[in-house]
Amino acid sequence: MRLLPEFSQSVDLTKVPADDVLRIVRELIRIGDSLESIPTNSSVWDSFRHTPMTFRVKNWSVRYVVDERQQRLVVVDVLRA
Repeated sequence: MRLLPEFSQSVDLTKVPADDVLRIVRELIRIGDSLESIPTNSSVWDSFRHTPMTFRVKNWSVRYVVDERQQRLVVVDVLRA
């Protein structure tokens, strides 16, 4: 399953420099590509549904959730780290 990046409407990207937004999107694509190898019937998807995950890009902490039904990695928060 291919998971595409998406930003929640509640995320204010006006405070994030455009270069950093591009880095965040690239990282989400990389994460989505790595998740493609996990079988859809794997129990790991249950934990993804219930646990937001975080990664860092430069000085930003990015929190996202996996929306398996919509096939999206949805960023729910971008905070200065």
